[in-house]
Amino acid sequence: MSVYSSLFCNFLQNTATMFYWKIEFKWTLIFSLVSIMWMVMERILGLHNGFLEYHLYFSLLSIIPLYVVFTLAIKDKGVNRYEGENQLMNSIYTLLKLILLVTISSPFVQYLALSYVSPNYFKNLAQLAVEQSKFTDLEEAKSVMGFEAYAFMVILKYFLMSVAASIIVLLVNLKKSGTLRNS
Repeated sequence: MSVYSSLFCNFLQNTATMFYWKIEFKWTLIFSLVSIMWMVMERILGLHNGFLEYHLYFSLLSIIPLYVVFTLAIKDKGVNRYEGENQLMNSIYTLLKLILLVTISSPFVQYLALSYVSPNYFKNLAQLAVEQSKFTDLEEAKSVMGFEAYAFMVILKYFLMSVAASIIVLLVNLKKSGTLRNS
């Protein structure tokens, strides 16, 4: 009987804890929508076909909306969860949750964006690789440059960018008292 009560208590505790992730889920969803809009902007600017060679450099600028979303999430968490008093450790926990959620959701968001916004992205990427003599055969380039390899790079990119944005958010907002600004 004690095993079942222990499992039930752990379930209740985990469920209650998930309630505290509500704000992080909301801001992860907002960042996902911003990411899709970013991909639409890249496509409009021609970075998925004509200017594909500049796509890598431009996509690094997506750390700016990531920073804005993380800053707004910290403010939201401070106001709605901690009554305006967002301590340093609370902000760190919030940012760690955001890093985890953004990293996990990034391949799904990119899959949606590349399937609907820019379905020819990988074909164009393979053609560019052949034109730049990175591959000799188009079929070989297509086999290497698929979503599986891209998903791994996306996970790594968003993990590193989330960590960098989190550090920047903490450094910008940190006060001498160890609390963070909410205004």
